[in-house]
Amino acid sequence: MGARLLQTLWHYSYRLCNSATHAERKRSLVSTLRRNAALSAPRASLGMHAVKRDVTMKSVTITDVAKRAGVSMKTVSRVLNNEPYVNERTRELVLSAATELGYAPNPSAQNLARGVSHTIGLVYAPAVAGAGAVIPHYSQGIQSGALDACERLDFGLLLLPCARDNPDPGLEIVRQARSRRLSALIVAAPVCNLPGVAHALQASQIPYFCVSPDVLEDGIGSVSVNDRQAARRMTEHILSLGHRRIAFVRGPHLSRDSDERLAGYLEAMQRAGVIVDPRWVVTGNHMFESGLACGKDLMTLEPRPTAVFASNDDMAAGVMHAAYGLGLSLPADVSVAGFDDSDIARTVWPPLTTIHQPLLEMAAKAVDALVAEVKDRGAGDYVSSLKPFIFDCTLMIRGSVAALSHPDD
Repeated sequence: MGARLLQTLWHYSYRLCNSATHAERKRSLVSTLRRNAALSAPRASLGMHAVKRDVTMKSVTITDVAKRAGVSMKTVSRVLNNEPYVNERTRELVLSAATELGYAPNPSAQNLARGVSHTIGLVYAPAVAGAGAVIPHYSQGIQSGALDACERLDFGLLLLPCARDNPDPGLEIVRQARSRRLSALIVAAPVCNLPGVAHALQASQIPYFCVSPDVLEDGIGSVSVNDRQAARRMTEHILSLGHRRIAFVRGPHLSRDSDERLAGYLEAMQRAGVIVDPRWVVTGNHMFESGLACGKDLMTLEPRPTAVFASNDDMAAGVMHAAYGLGLSLPADVSVAGFDDSDIARTVWPPLTTIHQPLLEMAAKAVDALVAEVKDRGAGDYVSSLKPFIFDCTLMIRGSVAALSHPDD
């Protein structure tokens, strides 16, 4: 920031301070300090730190201002906070020193001094724990949506990877949040569903939001999709094309989204009067390899299913690979559908018919609700407004599902 601009701003604030009430003086100075800081403030960035700063020169600190003015740091702090009972000559010295040095207050440091950081922590489970961890599509979508919302609301975003095999994930999440003075937490599945996490979060009194939790409760903030409705709609679409032998690759047991997607598939089949062969329902783990294994099992059944609906895109891609490996043509010999609308849905051939989850909107809703919660907690007569939000999904029709070529099948 140019010294002339700073000098104008500082002295404009000083003149206001001498001609207004104490409350007005304080508001004027705070406003000026914020404008100064805004010109040098970093933007929120994904990573293990809430912000990243491109440093081209040594930052001016309150210590530097104190040395230049020949006063203590406490005196500088009192002047910058527009506290009363400061000698006017001393006040002028401090303001002049700050102007000459190009000092601008650091909002993050000010918030930390007050015990808050205006930063939201996003807890997620990387596919591979540790350095160089692979971030799955689901986590990427939540992170991108949360980052956009945090930037819009002038909050920082701090990523907190949490391995699924952590012996006490709830304790670790709370410890990280407190040590970093986070304002709130977003905890994405599957971490929010790990044993002990919900209890630890509730006991901590830290505002938090869950993404795709297994349990939806009033008074606990969460965002999720209507998995059952989406799976039912996909199954109905496949049925409308003449298919009856429709197999389903479900996700892991004891997972709400996996159970709900299976329920949607079964409901659609029942409504269509189709009796489901137990062999048509197989279990994967949301990974490509499990889809490949399940696909091989399904493709060798007699009679073979004419369509396969996998409960995520990675497993659907595995099923497609298995079909190609057995010399089958897609979608002429077998139709394949997925769930998620991840990048792989647009890179496989033929492009995958799938279910789109509004991950960006879900993450933005979580951030908006948490920021409102953080602000409301500072007001009187506080009552939490956190609650579950359920989003609808969109059917994405592409080339991997087609009308049954042999109606008698």
